[in-house]
Amino acid sequence: MAKFVKAKHASARLGPEALAKLDQTLGKNSKVIFTKYSEQAVQVEELSSLSKINFNDFSPKNVHWIHIEGFDNLALFEEIKSYLKIDYLYLEDVLNTDHYPKMEELDQALFFIVKIFSFIKENSNELRTKHLAIFLGENFVLSAIERESAVFNPIKKRINENLGRIRKMGADYLFYSMIDSVVDSYYYIVERLGGSVELLQSRVTREVSDNILEEINSLKVEFLYIQKAILPVKDYLSTIVRGKIEGLDQKNIKYFEDVHDHLFQLAETVISYRQILSDILNIYSSYVGFRTNKVMTFLTIFSTIFIPPTFIVGVYGMNFKFMPELDLKWSYPIVWLIIITTMISLLIYLKRTYWHKN
Repeated sequence: MAKFVKAKHASARLGPEALAKLDQTLGKNSKVIFTKYSEQAVQVEELSSLSKINFNDFSPKNVHWIHIEGFDNLALFEEIKSYLKIDYLYLEDVLNTDHYPKMEELDQALFFIVKIFSFIKENSNELRTKHLAIFLGENFVLSAIERESAVFNPIKKRINENLGRIRKMGADYLFYSMIDSVVDSYYYIVERLGGSVELLQSRVTREVSDNILEEINSLKVEFLYIQKAILPVKDYLSTIVRGKIEGLDQKNIKYFEDVHDHLFQLAETVISYRQILSDILNIYSSYVGFRTNKVMTFLTIFSTIFIPPTFIVGVYGMNFKFMPELDLKWSYPIVWLIIITTMISLLIYLKRTYWHKN
């Protein structure tokens, strides 16, 4: 049965006050990738601390992308509070990996939480979820993901090799590109799970086993979880498309509208697959019931055919002293003839009446 596997971090169980009091040396497995780029140049650095970034030197001519992979080094989030003036309440949402997707306008940034899905194994439907938080500022993007992910590799490649329009655009276009990459990853997940649904459709009338019920229920839970991750993001993008978020370049709204359309299609696809799974479950239940009825029908016919012989044998098996038929020379073969004739007659009758109708 497929499961949703989540890595629990100590940080996910801490409130903002506890975060403020943490030892600065706790956990060193987090990684900070700082990318500063413009149309003319790009600079990429891997850092261990945000203190090495000069936040006062954030020129509007450049886009600054601070990407944190891993939530182990909680001192990084204390630095985020200090340098970017982001309240502990929002940092707590970042570290709470069970938090549902959300979007909120802050004084200095747009705060966005989204889920990323991936398969643990290529030959399994077992899903792993990753928690992604994004802060979009005037000329910077701060993103934090609980574990390393390849979902943003295409964006990094476009930035480093100056492909497409990303180096010519601002921070809001980078934000769009990140959401678009996440949505593209949803397509792969949904298509692969959809393939499993189609295989179930072909097996449901050929196989009766507990595994089928387990797979149906597992896929329904997975699609439900994906639906819960997609629908809020679709609504948040709808808010962006309607122009209700300040600070976004109106020229880039069309890109968010495109992602919104993709999410709408994905949401409809997920809902359709969940309905198909419900139909498969009903078909499977009906098929199992039909097979059970066939077995019961066979047993009923078998029992009906043997009722007359059982009655005859029971009568002549009684130990009465005076039974004149027992003294006849041909009584034994006559009884057998009656039994066989009765059984054949019942078999012909049931075949002509019941079997023809079913």
